[in-house]
This record gives sequence, structure tokens and C-alpha cells, in this order.
Amino acid sequence: MGRMKPTYCVLTPDGRLYYLIVDNVFMFSCVNLQDAIIDLICFYYVLDISYPTMMNSLLIFIQHFIFSLTTGVVPSCVINLCSKLQ
Repeated sequence: MGRMKPTYCVLTPDGRLYYLIVDNVFMFSCVNLQDAIIDLICFYYVLDISYPTMMNSLLIFIQHFIFSLTTGVVPSCVINLCSKLQ
């Protein structure tokens, strides 16, 4: 039987560090939020996991505007915001 694909990644702050957790398994920690968000987006990409519905537009905005990465359809709200910020 093959390995199941992970379903989610989360960042959990504890006041000093941000912990990256995939399917309730600790992966590693980051000192600052910027690195934690970059790592979170990378994990979603590498593990081929869809962004959670509640965070989809935010993570696509970060991916598209800040990292200039576009994979799949970019929501119109993200395109509009990016055009206003440029």
C-alpha cells in the first residue's frame, strides 16, 4: 500500500519560535515569521498540498506578488490587489 499524501501544514507560534507541523508531525522551527511563511509555502508546494480555503487567497498573494511564482489560477482579488500595489 502506498504512502498517503499529507493533507495540511500549519505554523504554530509559541512566543519565540514558529513551528512547522505537517499532519500533526513536527518538521522544524523558525525564528522569524518571514522565514516561517516562506517555509510553509515551500512545504505546500513540495508536498503538493492545496492551500486551505481560509488561507488560499493570502498564500496565493504572497506566492504571486512577493515570490513571483504563479502555479494554477490566480484569483481575481489577488490580481487586482497586485496591480494596485505595483
